Amino acid sequence: MKLVAPSEGLAVYDYFLGMTAAGKHKAAATTFVNWYFSKRGQQLIASFGEYPARSDVPLPPVQGVKLPALDSDKVYRPDPEKELKRSEQLQKDWNKTFGYSS
Repeated sequence: MKLVAPSEGLAVYDYFLGMTAAGKHKAAATTFVNWYFSKRGQQLIASFGEYPARSDVPLPPVQGVKLPALDSDKVYRPDPEKELKRSEQLQKDWNKTFGYSS
């Protein structure tokens, strides 16, 4: 497989990370979250081709491919509220396209 960045642009989506009050290992979870958002943690995330959450971590080329800047017109970032409103139709379209039935 090869990573590609189409000249027309690409879609991205958000990741969410958090901790629950019910977690059994709060210190470990806190350590992981702190590492994840550290400069080194975000450098590792960026090396996989994910856009870093930190502005002081540049996005490196991934497999030799330079991805467009997150704030460019070549990156589409869906609005979660708008997507939720059309999710039922999107699911129907997906099911029809790929022959799924529910």
